[in-house]
Amino acid sequence: MTNHSLHNGKYIPEYIFTDEVRSYCFIEFEFAFSNKFWKTFKIPLEKSGIKRIRITNLQPDNPFSTDVDVTSLPDGFLRAVESNVIESDISDKVSFHLLTEKALIFAPDNENCFCILLDREYEIAVIGFSSPQVDEALTQFAIDDLPNYLTLAFAGKPLPQTFKEELYKNWKIPFPT
Repeated sequence: MTNHSLHNGKYIPEYIFTDEVRSYCFIEFEFAFSNKFWKTFKIPLEKSGIKRIRITNLQPDNPFSTDVDVTSLPDGFLRAVESNVIESDISDKVSFHLLTEKALIFAPDNENCFCILLDREYEIAVIGFSSPQVDEALTQFAIDDLPNYLTLAFAGKPLPQTFKEELYKNWKIPFPT
């Protein structure tokens, strides 16, 4: 497990951030691998003085970790996750994007600024910030109705009751009446 000052080592539906996180938003997993996302996210990273980001795989267990200069975004990120090949349990080498199930993206020189947890199982990326507000440019990509979005991960069926209860409790989502 990679230690990170903003990620507490837990996964959805548990709350995944430490007390350092003061705001967060959910986006689609695949969107976190898009040119548009990184072009937009580059702006607040540069405003915060972030020089590089680190992409680290958590699951499945393999040692993939690489840094990307913020000045090279979005192309540098896409090259890193699409063209870097890593060994997998299958006999072929595959890109990080295709292999990762869970991963972290953060600024190694300023770990308290932001953290992105990628979770393929629920097709979601969660961005946590130490600042009290999510950058306005990123809110346009945020998933508004998280429980409804997560039904995709359950083949369109309602969320299991225990999952739903834990999600509402841990993420302070108003429980529907």
